[in-house]
Amino acid sequence: MSNELVARFWAETERRMWAQMMARQCRRALQKGRGFIVFVGGGR
Repeated sequence: MSNELVARFWAETERRMWAQMMARQCRRALQKGRGFIVFVGGGR
């Protein structure tokens, strides 16, 4: 494997882990109170 492939693989893995972490935070916020999520998602 070339360094470029390894770097791309790690970037993708990091992004996926970050997305999962953000999703978990959002879910926790949803359970606490819906007002914040509604405010953030109100633009749609």
